[in-house]
Amino acid sequence: MEIITKNILSNFNLDVYGNDIVDSERTVVEENEDPDAIALRKLIQDTVKRRQEEAFLSLSYAATAGDIEEVKRVLRKGVGINSCNYDGKTVLHMAASEGNFRVVELLLEEGALKNQKDSRWGRTPLQDAVENGHVHVAEQIHYKGGLLPQSAGPEQICKAASSGDTDKMERFLKIGLHVDETDSNGRTALHVAACEGQVEATKFLLQHRASVSIKDKYKNTALHDAVRHGHDQLAALLRAQNQTLSLPSPEAGVFLCKFAFRNEEQQIQRFLANGVEVNEPNYDGRTALHIAACEGHLGLVKFLLGR
Repeated sequence: MEIITKNILSNFNLDVYGNDIVDSERTVVEENEDPDAIALRKLIQDTVKRRQEEAFLSLSYAATAGDIEEVKRVLRKGVGINSCNYDGKTVLHMAASEGNFRVVELLLEEGALKNQKDSRWGRTPLQDAVENGHVHVAEQIHYKGGLLPQSAGPEQICKAASSGDTDKMERFLKIGLHVDETDSNGRTALHVAACEGQVEATKFLLQHRASVSIKDKYKNTALHDAVRHGHDQLAALLRAQNQTLSLPSPEAGVFLCKFAFRNEEQQIQRFLANGVEVNEPNYDGRTALHIAACEGHLGLVKFLLGR
């Protein structure tokens, strides 16, 4: 049956997908052909394309659902493994996005394009796997030659840092994610680990040469985040990297004055221990000592005078 189908398509100058075959030796133009033959050719072409679209839809559903037996069955029908949907995504993109390891493995063996970018977001299957947190699938695609574009998957490495998952971070780094990838707020995995008090994750990132000097869109470094959230051990780790809390003069004073108003001596101690000068003024030229004295915080006044 397959041979008969191919012969029929060949006679009408069509490939197995219903597309026209360019034939340089063909001298008879379509206008001079029998009208019935033209109509029949159009019918065959439309039928083949419709069946291909239906087969691709079935393949897409199976790949997304992880139904490997259905994927095999549809592929045997001859559907194009690298066919795309309206977003330019192949079935490999779809399976990778859903984390269907066995389907991805099969598609790669059958010749699916590993580095094809979709037409809407410009993402590869590997990038889809990374951005959806499917590290095992990402490793499989990378092993088979998949490449990761620059600035791909920062949200996932930041998420791993937030939970302290050093194993997942290491896997992401091995497949090509950069340790200093930044999210939409300009924050790196080190920022996130510092905020969440993840000591082991911070050590891991520093061992992999994460930059301690990168500032997010709010002008904060990882040290600033560690100090602000009261993670003293983390702050000490970052200070050991020759980091200090480098804040503009009015901003540093604003923080100290705010803590003085609240009588938060421990927070002031943290800022001072990380490089902020005790006499930094706020926008009104007032220091923490001014505020503590105004509010009658005697213990804090004694502390500040002792500095």
